[in-house]
Amino acid sequence: MKNEKIRVDKITRLVIIMIIIGIIIIYFLCNKGKIRDTRVNAKAQLIEKVECTITEDITSEDVSVLVTFFGSKNIKQIEYHDGITIYAKNKTKIARDMKIKPFTTYNLNVEYEDGNIVQKTYRIDNIDREFDYTGGPRIYYVLTSGQYKLEAYGASGGLGYGNINPAGQGGYTSATTYLQEGQILYIYVGEQGQGQSGTISYNGGGASGGTTEHRGGQGGGATDFRLISGQWNNIEGLKSRILIAGGGGGAQSTCGGINTTAGHGGGLIGEQSTNIAGTYNSHIAYGGTQTAGGGYKYGANSSYIGSIGIFGMGANAGTCSAGGGSGYYGGGSVYTAGGGGGSSFVTGYEGCDTKYINYHKTIYGTQIEFKNVVLEQGVNIGYGKAKISLISQE
Repeated sequence: MKNEKIRVDKITRLVIIMIIIGIIIIYFLCNKGKIRDTRVNAKAQLIEKVECTITEDITSEDVSVLVTFFGSKNIKQIEYHDGITIYAKNKTKIARDMKIKPFTTYNLNVEYEDGNIVQKTYRIDNIDREFDYTGGPRIYYVLTSGQYKLEAYGASGGLGYGNINPAGQGGYTSATTYLQEGQILYIYVGEQGQGQSGTISYNGGGASGGTTEHRGGQGGGATDFRLISGQWNNIEGLKSRILIAGGGGGAQSTCGGINTTAGHGGGLIGEQSTNIAGTYNSHIAYGGTQTAGGGYKYGANSSYIGSIGIFGMGANAGTCSAGGGSGYYGGGSVYTAGGGGGSSFVTGYEGCDTKYINYHKTIYGTQIEFKNVVLEQGVNIGYGKAKISLISQE
């Protein structure tokens, strides 16, 4: 009996010990899970999301990927997919120059000062770009080969004294073409013509002239895509333009009456501006063409001279006239009429000037072939704009 009792006591103690051990294990596992969940949640709160956008730098002719962290605190360092480590203590935005492939997911390791490491991903899902007027050149770096659509809107002209006669509107040009990864395009967006401005608008709108009450509007600047950067009026850059939307002519002041049209920009030939008032009937400022700037014609009164548009710039106005719109060739200017519209252009397109096709081929490395070309006249009011869209990836 005694031995049996001892044996029962040992078994009881063993069971109790096993129960205690089991309770300890269960407790440990439960608490460990809770700690793990707490840490994960804490890290998730530190970085809620990561966004990736494209920026540009015309001076270095490069693009940058701006990786923005929302909700991050006390970051010790960030390691990108290529092994580059950027130290960013207490900062939420990290910019790094790198040419990453779009539509590809990359890993990102973020280490905090407390030793926690979070793995995130980032990618570029949209490489379409829109370009508004800035008063300077823009850059588009082709991140992936494929078919792209290029669109340009020329700027409209400015109003003349009295703000009665309408200004010419900017043209619209679009086309599709193949772009290869690594190629660079430069975008010059036209400035809207300013009322009665004696200076040239950005990207070639002609200046107005004369005293205040006899001053028409400034011509609108063209919007274009180029293969060479530099100042907008650099001759090599102008020759390298491959797609252009012409700008509208400036509006005539009331000194020429209130029956004056202004030439719209766009098309193979910019629209002419005609005065249909009695004293100055049939004074015409012609639009730019594919081979020459817009000229002028006198009607009822030939007491004053006009001026002719040139390659890449509208005519500057004299007294009681308006600046020509810019384009491949700019529009003309004449006494008591609005400015002529600037012409549009797509290299290699039927009807467009072929003078610089080989020049474009030399710079680009191959013949540029545009398809689905659209040339419209008098579409845009205001500043110019441009857009590049990826249609299909190679």
